[in-house]
Amino acid sequence: MAASLRPVLREPRALVQGLLLLALAASAPASAAPPVPAKKPAATKAAKSAAPKPLADTLSGMARAEYEAGRILYGDRDFENASIKFQHAYDLAKDARLLWNIAACEKNLRRYTRMLATVDRYLAEGGALLTDSDRSDAGELVKTVRMLVSQVTLEVGESGAEVLVDDEKVGLSPLNKPLLVDAGTRVFQAKKDGFLMAKRSETLTGGTEVKLRLDLVKEVHEGRLVVECAPKDAVLVDGKTVGVGPWQGALPSGGHQLRVTAQGMSAYQSEIVLRDGETRRVSIALEPAKSSLPLGWLIGGAGVLVAGGVATAVVLATRSSAPDPVRGTIAPAVLTLGFDRGAVR
Repeated sequence: MAASLRPVLREPRALVQGLLLLALAASAPASAAPPVPAKKPAATKAAKSAAPKPLADTLSGMARAEYEAGRILYGDRDFENASIKFQHAYDLAKDARLLWNIAACEKNLRRYTRMLATVDRYLAEGGALLTDSDRSDAGELVKTVRMLVSQVTLEVGESGAEVLVDDEKVGLSPLNKPLLVDAGTRVFQAKKDGFLMAKRSETLTGGTEVKLRLDLVKEVHEGRLVVECAPKDAVLVDGKTVGVGPWQGALPSGGHQLRVTAQGMSAYQSEIVLRDGETRRVSIALEPAKSSLPLGWLIGGAGVLVAGGVATAVVLATRSSAPDPVRGTIAPAVLTLGFDRGAVR
């Protein structure tokens, strides 16, 4: 094929049948001239006229410029940017033969699953531009590279979850077919609103079939409060009695008012903040309430005392200002009062 990597894949054919990647690693994109098979009978004029034109002769304008830039970058082993240039040339010209060069870049970047997907497109879109030899070489390459990838059947416990491999989205659950994943340690993730993200790392050896499962746990915004207090202490949360001590229970995340009371004891009250999944312990020991007279009694009693004091002072003051009594002539004795016939003795 013109302007493809096929000359590398054909020389020697044993590399295609064995470890084709070693040959590709040292390769560069093919020149614009079509490959000439060695030691084959001369083709007839009719066969030559039916052969597709070389890629370099087919491309023009910006597509041709991007293709040539890609070849230079590939030769300089800048495979990332070479792939970008080849891809841009393909977007402009839609010539499937450019996909072969993109596949070669993906191989050298060790992105084997992308390489396989690109070769599949190359075979599907190539049509009359590809010869039987082209398709045979591509088939041999696919067989070889499949030994470097694993087929992963991934089950997810919730439908509609976003599935990612190494932070790259690969679809929504349930997946309709197994995933092709490059060998090595890979990270599988599943994400869905309202659920905690499921994550799992797995080391893949390549050339194997693996079954994995990711279970999503529903996201709950709550914590747990444990109140350690004396038996029969009343426990109130946000003004509502929730039980007697000791008490524990689940509460929505956020701030809550905790109050603990008991007869004859001073009440405890504080603000508690719970985070998602947190268990908060609070130890409370109520203290006896201080004895005291009611305020009304103290005010009333003080009034009586004050009034009594004023009255006593008035009496004393009155007595001190009254004249001394007139002394009589009766000698000190016991005075007896009696009633006898209405007379007084």
